[in-house]
Amino acid sequence: MKDRYVKDIYYEFAQFDIIKAKVIDTKLMRLSTSGSDLGVIKAYCRKCHVFLIKPSGNDKRDKLFCPVCGTYESRKLSSDYSSSAA
Repeated sequence: MKDRYVKDIYYEFAQFDIIKAKVIDTKLMRLSTSGSDLGVIKAYCRKCHVFLIKPSGNDKRDKLFCPVCGTYESRKLSSDYSSSAA
């Protein structure tokens, strides 16, 4: 997933997230999201299922914001994360 230790996959990906990954083994169906261009490219709020927005600024690098319920969520974001709901 990342080039560093991951304590819980819950903070990296969520159900219905759209991710960009690299296939590393076709027989065992193994994928990798290690790399800045790999990871979540579109995410939805775990509570209200609305598209999550990436806040501006570097202090919230892997954090996303829900414009409806106001919560922040962590993901392993791709550098290609979409900032629009389209």
